[in-house]
Amino acid sequence: MKKYAVSAVAALLAAGTSFAGPKIDTGANRVRTGLKLDMKRIGTIQPKSANELGDGGWMIGCECLDRDYANFDEYKEYLQPLGIKKIRIQSGWAKCEKEKGVYDFSWLDKTVDWANANGFTPMLCVGYGNPIYSDAKAHGALSMFPVEGEYLEAWKRWLDALAKHFAGRITLWETWNEAGNIPGVTPKMLAENNILTAEIIRRHNPNAKVTGIVLGWLNDFEAILKELKATGKSELLSSVSVHLYYVNPEQKADDLDAKLKQVAEHLPHAKLIMSESGAPSEMLPSHGYARWPFTDVSQAKLMLRRMLIDHSRGIDSSIFSISDMHYDKGLESIPFNNAKGILAANSAREIIRIKRAYYSAQNIVTFFDDTVKIVPKSERRFVNNDETVWFDEYRSAGGHSVLAFWQWQKRDHAFDVKADRFRRVTTYPMPSESFETRTFTFGATGKAFKRPVLVDMFSGRVYEFPMEDQIVHSRGIVYANVPVYDSPFVITEFDALEGKFTPYAE
Repeated sequence: MKKYAVSAVAALLAAGTSFAGPKIDTGANRVRTGLKLDMKRIGTIQPKSANELGDGGWMIGCECLDRDYANFDEYKEYLQPLGIKKIRIQSGWAKCEKEKGVYDFSWLDKTVDWANANGFTPMLCVGYGNPIYSDAKAHGALSMFPVEGEYLEAWKRWLDALAKHFAGRITLWETWNEAGNIPGVTPKMLAENNILTAEIIRRHNPNAKVTGIVLGWLNDFEAILKELKATGKSELLSSVSVHLYYVNPEQKADDLDAKLKQVAEHLPHAKLIMSESGAPSEMLPSHGYARWPFTDVSQAKLMLRRMLIDHSRGIDSSIFSISDMHYDKGLESIPFNNAKGILAANSAREIIRIKRAYYSAQNIVTFFDDTVKIVPKSERRFVNNDETVWFDEYRSAGGHSVLAFWQWQKRDHAFDVKADRFRRVTTYPMPSESFETRTFTFGATGKAFKRPVLVDMFSGRVYEFPMEDQIVHSRGIVYANVPVYDSPFVITEFDALEGKFTPYAE
C-alpha cells in the first residue's frame, strides 16, 4: 500500500464546521472498547465524509421532524462526517396543513434544501395523517390512514401539492409509513394506496423513484406483493421496503431471503430495501425492543451485524436514527425518549453525547463502500464449519478477499429427563456487553494473504494477523486461533485498506 488516508473528517472539522453539541473525536481511540487481543495493533480505520463516498447502499434516518420529536438544526452538522449520503425524512401532513386547504412547506423546505445543497439525497416518506379532518377514518390514533370521503380527497390534494412543490428537488419518495400495522388496513387497501401515491407523485415528478409497502412486522408481505401485481401498475414502484427489528438479526436472515425471492417472483423490476431499522442504547418502555436491556455497547453491535446482513444480500440498509427522539408531544400513549439515535439528545432536542454506534457506523460505511462487493456463494473459497459463527465473503476493488464474521449464537447442553440423555440447545441471545473473545478455525482454497490484517468494526482498530496462524498446506490454507466475539471482525489483505487506514503509534 503506497499511501495512507488523510482524515477528511478531521479536515472538515478543522475547516470550521460548527457543532451545536459535542465535537466529533477523530483520534485513534475514539471508540471506547474493552477488546484485548494478543496481536500487534498497526492502525485505525480512517472515516470518510459523505461527500467522499458513493451511495454504498446505506441510509441514515432523520425521522420524526414532522412531530418535533427531534431538531434537525441540532444534528445536521454530524451528517457529513458520518459518511452516509441518503437521508430519510417524513413529510408531516399535519405539520404542513394546520388550516384546511392552506399548505406551509417552509419547515420541510429548510431540511430538503440543506440536504441538496450539501450533497445529500433525501428520501421523503409521505406517511401519517391529519387530525383537523373530523371524518378521518382513523385506523390507529396517529396514522389515520386515508380510506374514503372528505379525508381521502383532502389527502390526495395535499399529496398533489407536496409533489408539485418538491418537483425537481426530491427524486426518492416512500409511501405511507407502516400502514400494514394499522388494524383494518388490508393488503388490497395498502396496495391501492401505494399505486395512488405513486401516480400522484409521478404526475409532477416523472423520474421519481417511489418505494412502496413500507412494511412493519405484522403483515403478510407476499399478499401485498400479489395485490400490487394485480393492479397492473406495480412498475410505478421502483422498490419496496421493510422495517424489521430483531435482537438477533441472523435468526431472521432466512426471512429476508424469502422476501427477496417473493419480490423477484411478483415484482421482478423492484428492489428490496430496509428503509428503517435500529436499536436503542437503553431499555425502552414502548415501541420496538420494548423492555429489552440495551446499552450503548449492544446498540452498536446489533447495528453493525444487521447492516452487514442487509449489505450481504444487496439490500440498501438504513439506520434508525441519527438522533434520539423524544415522544412527548401528546401523540403517544406513553411519552418517552426513543433512544434509537446514534447521537444522544436531551428533552430539549439538544445533542449531548456521541454514542459509540456513531463511530462504529463511520467505520462500516467507510470500509464497506461501493468498491467492496459480496462474493456469490458459488464462487466463495473460504469454508467455515462453526455454525455459531456468522461468516460472509466479499471482494475489494483490488480483488482482495474480505471476510466478515462474528459470534451470533450459543450452544448449550441440557439434560432431557424423559430421553435420559443430553441434548443440544441453541439459543439466540441479544448482543452482550462483553468484549471477551474465543478462537475458532476456518479454511480456504487458493492463495494465502501476503500480509493479513484483522479489523475490529466496532472500534475501527486494525491488527496484524499472525503469519504463523495462516497455515498453508497442499490443498489450501487453514486460519487458526482466529478471535471472534459478538461484533464483526474482518480479515483481509493489508492493501485492501488503502485510502481507509491511518497508522497507529502508541
